[in-house]
Amino acid sequence: MSATALPAARQPARRRLTIGRRLFYTHLLVALLVALGLGTYLHWAAESELRHSLEARLVDNATLAARAINLGDWDAIRSPGDTARPEYLALQDALARISASSQVVSRLLVFRLDDGRLQAVADSAGLSSGFAPGDSIEALRSKIGDKLDFARSRLDAGGSFNALAPIPGSDSRYGLLLQVVTEDIDAKLAVLRRDSAISFILAVALALAMSMSLAMSARRVLQRFAARFRDIAEGRLDQQLDLQLDDEFADLAHALNDMSARLDVSQHQREEALLHLQGARDRLEDMVRERGAELDKL
Repeated sequence: MSATALPAARQPARRRLTIGRRLFYTHLLVALLVALGLGTYLHWAAESELRHSLEARLVDNATLAARAINLGDWDAIRSPGDTARPEYLALQDALARISASSQVVSRLLVFRLDDGRLQAVADSAGLSSGFAPGDSIEALRSKIGDKLDFARSRLDAGGSFNALAPIPGSDSRYGLLLQVVTEDIDAKLAVLRRDSAISFILAVALALAMSMSLAMSARRVLQRFAARFRDIAEGRLDQQLDLQLDDEFADLAHALNDMSARLDVSQHQREEALLHLQGARDRLEDMVRERGAELDKL
């Protein structure tokens, strides 16, 4: 009988997507999703808080500006021809002083709510670039509404008014529109967006580094397992796989070491049995030769 030949060792196949790459892509995707979701929420929360703070500051500025204006006999200011009246001049002077005393206030407009109609009374921008007395400001209805019952704000860009406050003592007939420098608001929002973008980039870089580290660690462990399996296939059973880990890989290494030790014991026992069998066969051959010699003598 011819001995059965052992199959040749199989070479590792080239994989398009190895386990290390799968771990890398999986953890990177999870980390990116977490970073994107958490970053989006934190940015939204921070921007909402910033907008709330800015709007509260606008309301305070509008309220203080409205209180700084002394209510006068403004019912007589009805047309552009009333700009020479002392009431109008006093109101314009008050608006100019308030604008000059604040670095953020760029424009103030006093208006009248008369029978549901909105009319300008005085504009700190002047007659050349602002509203004249008696001009209709119905275009600002969305900001003012139908009642002047409380101060409110609305962050807008493009040179529009940002806050509204009723004039104290006017029975909600007169109100003040305030416009702040939009560059101040835009600068704060730009800084917030820049910081959020930097934080997201850092989170992505950290996720990439952690994913690469995890994938490389798993790949090294699997390579050590593959090398140990090749050693077992080549008959080197007395070695041990030592992993300084405390996870499932360590359990698998312990099981592999136990299997290798049992195979080593089985191999030694088989070798001893073969030696005993060889000795018995040699003794049997000697006995056969001796018996044959005795037969030849007889």
